[in-house]
Amino acid sequence: MLGNKSAGVAASNSPSLPSLKEQFKFLEQVQELDLKIDQVNLKKSTLPGLLKPLENEIAKLSHLIVTKQTQCNDFEKAERQVRSAIELNQDRLTRSKGKLDNVANTVEYQAATKEIDQLMKMNANLEEQFKKSAGDASTLKVDIEKLTVERTALDEKLKNEGAGVSQQVGGFDKELKELQATRTELVANLEKRMLTTYDRIRGARAGLGFAPAAAGRCTGCNIFVPAQLFNEIQKALVVHQCPSCHRILYVPGDRS
Repeated sequence: MLGNKSAGVAASNSPSLPSLKEQFKFLEQVQELDLKIDQVNLKKSTLPGLLKPLENEIAKLSHLIVTKQTQCNDFEKAERQVRSAIELNQDRLTRSKGKLDNVANTVEYQAATKEIDQLMKMNANLEEQFKKSAGDASTLKVDIEKLTVERTALDEKLKNEGAGVSQQVGGFDKELKELQATRTELVANLEKRMLTTYDRIRGARAGLGFAPAAAGRCTGCNIFVPAQLFNEIQKALVVHQCPSCHRILYVPGDRS
């Protein structure tokens, strides 16, 4: 049982629980375990971040491949459209050349010749457009192939590194399971209200809910403990908390 802040209340007299001094020993071990559990959880939480740079690089490559593929599709579409225009223009050129055989006078001949010249110029321009679109599409295809090979290599690297991370996570999970099992055994020796208070204070005080009182100070927050309270803490007859940080206090030398 616990007092309000610095006040103290006698610990449970349940025959199934150790004395208060013995409970302090168990609580000290619980806190050491909790700190180890915190460290393991922290290490475990950083593991996914190890893969983040690689995942970002793969995402960047994937975006670039999609962008280039879209551009390539546009050039191929333009290539098809120009090819159709060339075929249409060639058909018109063939018909215009056929007109030369049927011209009746110089005026008609000049008109037919002019039309043929215009169609031939248009044909030349279309051929240039076709070559450019085809060349641009070809260049992009080469780029896409290189980027795809690079991404495939990174995917394999991510797979391998991910397997390593998963193995480490499994190791941490195993360690946590063992630590939790040991903790469960230890807390069975603690009065329930004291454990509840310890857990609550630990959550609010950087993982420490139990602190030694030494040289008249609470080592948790470094404030002086009133002399009368310090004497009561030394007796270890009731559970006391620091008036400032509220951590459960004990004097290590008096826990024999």
